[in-house]
Amino acid sequence: MNKETYRHLSKRDLCEILDLTCHTLNCTDHDTFKQNVLDLKDIFPFESAVFAYGNIETALSQKVPQINLVDISYPEGYLDLYFEKQYHKTDAVIFEFLANLKPVNWNKLECGKGFSYPASVTAVDFGMKDGWTYGVLDTVSMNCSIFFFGNPTCVDGHIRTEKILEYVIPFLSEAYKKQLNKEYSSDEKLTPREIEVINWVKEGKSSWEISVILHCSKRTVDFHVTNIKSKLSAVSRTQAVAIALQKGIIKF
Repeated sequence: MNKETYRHLSKRDLCEILDLTCHTLNCTDHDTFKQNVLDLKDIFPFESAVFAYGNIETALSQKVPQINLVDISYPEGYLDLYFEKQYHKTDAVIFEFLANLKPVNWNKLECGKGFSYPASVTAVDFGMKDGWTYGVLDTVSMNCSIFFFGNPTCVDGHIRTEKILEYVIPFLSEAYKKQLNKEYSSDEKLTPREIEVINWVKEGKSSWEISVILHCSKRTVDFHVTNIKSKLSAVSRTQAVAIALQKGIIKF
């Protein structure tokens, strides 16, 4: 967890996040996964949640997208209507996430970017006036894990919630993949130096800070981080830490 994240979270937030991420390491089935997601309510408010996993390019081109969908607590009938109307092809929230790969607060979304907005209009009809969307996209395979959190009232659009989602969602994404037995390749092992680097990344250290600690150049640290992400099939430092913890390569 980096310093920017620490700056926006309280001590209670940090304790709740640590507790939740620890629980995701023991996720072995759908029910446990759903409970892990619902436990997020202890950190930020939401009433409805749904999770989708699949190839984003294929899903956006299909009339009926071939995705793994986990309806955690969405309003009854909403998802049937959503896919019947093919809203997944025009949902501005999805395209905003894909454009920036950052948490999207529904009420803060700027419309008029070439995408229609029927999904959010329909969400209001189902009692979801506001919410958040965030996930993890592998830009090589284009496989995407994406979460939607809806709320009947306006939610906290503060950067605090963004930082919570940015840290927790990669762990929840890995928990889902684990319980599906979608194992990452283990052909390549991390070297002792790479394990040392990922441990310092886990502690929120930047490449420059790690280079000072290990008495090497920042370029060398960046090289190690790139190799670590490649070996673990991770698309970010946070996801690399999540995978390393899931695999038992490093410990909390």
